Amino acid sequence: MEKREYEASYQLESSYWWFRGQRAILIDALKRSHSYTSGRILDAGCGTGKNLETISKKLSSQAVGFDLSEWAMPFLRQRELANRFCQASINEIPFPDEHFDIAVSLGVFECEEVIEEQAYAELWRVTKPGGHILLVVSAYQWLLAPHDKPIHAIRRYNRNSLMALLNSKPISVIRITHLYPLLFPLVAASRLLHRWADSGDDMPEESDLRPLPSLLNQILYLIVSIERFMLRVMDFPFGSSLLAIVRKE
Repeated sequence: MEKREYEASYQLESSYWWFRGQRAILIDALKRSHSYTSGRILDAGCGTGKNLETISKKLSSQAVGFDLSEWAMPFLRQRELANRFCQASINEIPFPDEHFDIAVSLGVFECEEVIEEQAYAELWRVTKPGGHILLVVSAYQWLLAPHDKPIHAIRRYNRNSLMALLNSKPISVIRITHLYPLLFPLVAASRLLHRWADSGDDMPEESDLRPLPSLLNQILYLIVSIERFMLRVMDFPFGSSLLAIVRKE
């Protein structure tokens, strides 16, 4: 991501509806794993560290993370995570084989710096046999918009393309579901509008991440909270993101 995107994420991660909702969904998913309470958890591509901070406080004292960009480092230090992170690439994870009980990566595989099969092979390598890999990726290539360029996103996934990547290593699929179906029409309309309005070759200076009016932000978070409870009993057939949980065989 560009430097401005790290700064914007750090300022908004605690309050912005999408970050809060994704974090709650992540914690729910990790709590369903039998190894989270005492296990080692890796946040691969941890950004400014809000997810890593939450995992460390709520789930495991052995959670660690890394991010590729030097621009993430000051924010991780401000969150007092200096002993829990390093600067590294997901294409070459600097940890030994079979080291983690759970490897988590959110919103990373879309980025141009990521070599998909190599990065996934690395997550698989550092996960213990019987351990879990949890991925959240953006859905539907046709939703890719110019405002994705500042975050270096060049790809999005559908269920088949994600499954093809996951099955490149011996795994058992625990769960695969779309996320944010109730808001999908709104998200799709917004992205298509951005694509139409910014159809030139120049990269926009910033993504579409910016503060929202408080009431609107709360309404959107309430909708995601409803979806979160629905996820406890069902999977979603469509939505703007995909969640996959697999067990390493």
